[in-house]
Order: sequence, then C-alpha cells, then structure tokens
Amino acid sequence: MVMWKIGRDVGSPKNDRPEIIDEVEDDPEPTLI
Repeated sequence: MVMWKIGRDVGSPKNDRPEIIDEVEDDPEPTLI
C-alpha cells in the first residue's frame, strides 16, 4: 500500500496522527483517500 505513503508525503490530515497510519497499514481502507 504505497497510497498511504504518498498521502503522508503530500501532508494528509492523517500525517498529524502517525498512530492512524499504523492502523491503515493493518487495515487498508479507502479512508485516507
């Protein structure tokens, strides 16, 4: 899942919470899109 990585680079709202990114890694959901 490189999408979540790109979102973090761009400055997605999830970047504020690294914990959420960890969860997204385990549960790849179209929420960060």
